[in-house]
Order: sequence, then C-alpha cells, then structure tokens
Amino acid sequence: MERIIINNRTEFDWSDIIRYIDKVINMGKISGDKDCYCYVSTFKLGNYDGAIGELAVFCDKTKTGFKFDVMWEVV
Repeated sequence: MERIIINNRTEFDWSDIIRYIDKVINMGKISGDKDCYCYVSTFKLGNYDGAIGELAVFCDKTKTGFKFDVMWEVV
C-alpha cells in the first residue's frame, strides 16, 4: 500500500488541490527512472481579465509513497 502526503501551501480548497494532483497522477510516473510522478507540474490559472498566476505541484518519492507540495510558482 502506498501513502500520499499533500502539503497545500495555497488558499485553495482541498477539492481544487486534489483535482490538480489527480492530473499529475493521471500523467503517470514519468520522472526519475519512471518511478516517480512528474517532479514539477505547473498550471496557469486565470480569471475573466487574464492570467493571475501559475500553480506549481511538486512531487517527491518517499519510503512509503509520494509527497506532493502545492504552491504558487515563484518567478
């Protein structure tokens, strides 16, 4: 059994964060020796006036599964 740890470092609701992590997981294990989900995935977010920033999802492999850190991308 694998464990998933999620660190939400944004003001978004958990339901929104789970959707972005689900997108990363659905891409498959593509980083490292194809044993880890994408190390860094970014998603452009916007409103009616245009883009307001990028959300970054970082993934690291742990001994028992995976850790995801979600935060605003620092440019």
